[in-house]
Amino acid sequence: MTQESMEIAGWPADEARRRARKMSDWHYEWTMRHVDRAPFGLEQRPEGTDYNLHHLEVDPPADAEAEYLQRQREIMLADHRTGQRLRGQPGIESRFLGAVFASALGDAMDHRVSAVGAEALRQHSARWFTEPVFPNGVAMVSANTQLMLFTAESMIGPHAADRATPGPPLTTNPAMHVTLGYRRWAVTQGFPPDDLFGPLPHEYRNTGWLVRHRDMFDRRSADDTLATVLIRHAREEQDIVRCLGPGCVARSVPLALWSDDPALGFKVGVDSARLTHPRPDDHLATGAFVVLLQQLLRGQPLPAAIAAARRMNQPEAAPVIQAIDAAVELARTVEAPASPQQLTETFGGINTGAQALGAAVYAVVVTDYVRETLSVATNHDGNTAATGMLAGALAGARWGIETVPRGLLAALDLYEVIEVLTRDLLAEFGPRPPQDPLWIRRYWHD
Repeated sequence: MTQESMEIAGWPADEARRRARKMSDWHYEWTMRHVDRAPFGLEQRPEGTDYNLHHLEVDPPADAEAEYLQRQREIMLADHRTGQRLRGQPGIESRFLGAVFASALGDAMDHRVSAVGAEALRQHSARWFTEPVFPNGVAMVSANTQLMLFTAESMIGPHAADRATPGPPLTTNPAMHVTLGYRRWAVTQGFPPDDLFGPLPHEYRNTGWLVRHRDMFDRRSADDTLATVLIRHAREEQDIVRCLGPGCVARSVPLALWSDDPALGFKVGVDSARLTHPRPDDHLATGAFVVLLQQLLRGQPLPAAIAAARRMNQPEAAPVIQAIDAAVELARTVEAPASPQQLTETFGGINTGAQALGAAVYAVVVTDYVRETLSVATNHDGNTAATGMLAGALAGARWGIETVPRGLLAALDLYEVIEVLTRDLLAEFGPRPPQDPLWIRRYWHD
């Protein structure tokens, strides 16, 4: 491993050569898809060409040509409109927008596995697949993305209030405000506010605007465990059921913007997850993921970000570190991309936070553009929605919003809500946060 790159079995170490190979692979795949759509006509053969071999390239159907150019620009990290190669490193705004939007797309890509089944996908392609399938043309997100949005909103309010109102700081315990945001999410899912908020002041029920946004009231999950945990916690019950799995990691994407300090980022991630997810494999994976994403957002190369995420002074963190190390080792020893069987053999069922983080790290290590990352991350038997979200966030932060496929974004559910909230979070945590009293009223209570 070097500071700038990581070893990927079966592929050149040089990035430019890898992209050239992937362009060649895409050209072949595209030709096989459309070869029958541009019939060969000898009389129309342009002089001096090998039209008899490449007639599809000379006169492709318009939709096929657009498809080719779109993927070409994704692979080469080029501007989706002009085709010009993007120069320089993306700034934190581009990286954070990329992280959030690609995370939501990773969530939505789970529908292919859910609808078709992993075994059927294996029969279709022994290694991996690249094309998402969105029901009715809409990239529907799950409750994980809804909770990610409530996480973001819950960060803005107390941060803004600390600037505008006297008194003790509200941001000393960000995890508390994030938890209150999850209670507001449970209200949108049809659970009684009185049960969720108990004796807390009434204004906590209405902080922010998501709880009043019509589109947030769609039920995205049949699993009521999280809402049940929140209700029982509000009642201060001691012996209660807890949540398990990588959902707490997936919803934590916005927390990477909270601080530049890895130790604080880790703490905020762990504290925000531990209330509902007491298993260390889950909440410690959340802390590690927040650090990893935090470092990528600040422009650190992937190997350095991974190294920062491994530096956790927690005795129970061994499964998380082992999963991260397994991702790097799999990339180094097995020709990429690994098959679905190899992923599950390496990371287990991919149903814990640590396992999903490991699979997501692997996906971003062995890929060179966002669509490729999302495809690898969602091609297995485990929790593909969460793994897709984690890998999407890492890929978006690594390459920026300009590299996220426009065709997929156009289909994304809740696009406008995601964009408004993400840009507002960037404004609040930027160098010149808004001072308008209406801003406080929008995200906090009077």
